[in-house]
Amino acid sequence: MTLTEFLTERIGEDEAIARALADSTWQDGWDGLTPESWAHFQRFDPARVLAECEAKRRILQRCADSLERYQDGDDDEAFSAYLKGLAAAARSALWDLAGVYANHPDYRQAWTP
Repeated sequence: MTLTEFLTERIGEDEAIARALADSTWQDGWDGLTPESWAHFQRFDPARVLAECEAKRRILQRCADSLERYQDGDDDEAFSAYLKGLAAAARSALWDLAGVYANHPDYRQAWTP
């Protein structure tokens, strides 16, 4: 499994849970929740999670595209240096995104910055 595949699957899982909750009545509150627990649930409102999933997908796509262009190479030395720097930034961004899921069984320690 590649880093891009790993992140795509984690984003999909988050999105599926948020979509399921968005269709429920969880916003009406649950009996027995502490104020802290309720604040946590409000922070992770399904609409916010869905927006975050979309933002992560855009970041992921831009980074993956950048890495692919770098791996394709280029004969122009200056452009290659630019792409190398861009690819390093993309890789770091993907590692940062993956770090959110460090406790997931498919997470690889090699993705830790």
